[in-house]
Amino acid sequence: MTLSGKPKLPANVQAAIEDTVGLKGEDKKWAFLAGRLGLTEGVLRNKVAAEKEDKRHHLTLAEALHMAHATDDHVLIRAICQEFGGEFLHYPRADGASDHELLAQYTSMMRELGQFSNDIHLSLADGRIDPNELANLRKDFLRLSGALSEIMDRLQAKASRDATESARPAGA
Repeated sequence: MTLSGKPKLPANVQAAIEDTVGLKGEDKKWAFLAGRLGLTEGVLRNKVAAEKEDKRHHLTLAEALHMAHATDDHVLIRAICQEFGGEFLHYPRADGASDHELLAQYTSMMRELGQFSNDIHLSLADGRIDPNELANLRKDFLRLSGALSEIMDRLQAKASRDATESARPAGA
């Protein structure tokens, strides 16, 4: 993406937007998303259509995010991450997890950490790491980092709930 001249969406992001609304068919998404965004189908089609010189309607970032949430489709978010050289990894949130669920998530992550360690060992076995091995290791690392962050978020939420409960007067 160049930063000179009129801003234009990268092709992969434009394609992801079109995929999210079903530009190549699936008219059901048009009506659903237009309604969710408070737009007519025609206005939504104009906002999503590839850039034209006389384009009057532009999709806002808020609308794009709302579409991704409404469809539970992350193709647009993935495309934006790729544009910045990154990768989107989805971590489902489960607020208010029980201690048992938290422990299960932690032990699952530890199993994955063991697999990650084994994958590093296998990648280094021949004395070099090729680009595919590195890409796979990076993806696994990011997933594990996110899982660990999710566990810390859950522990923080539990600590906050526990502190609130312990601060209540007895019998309240």
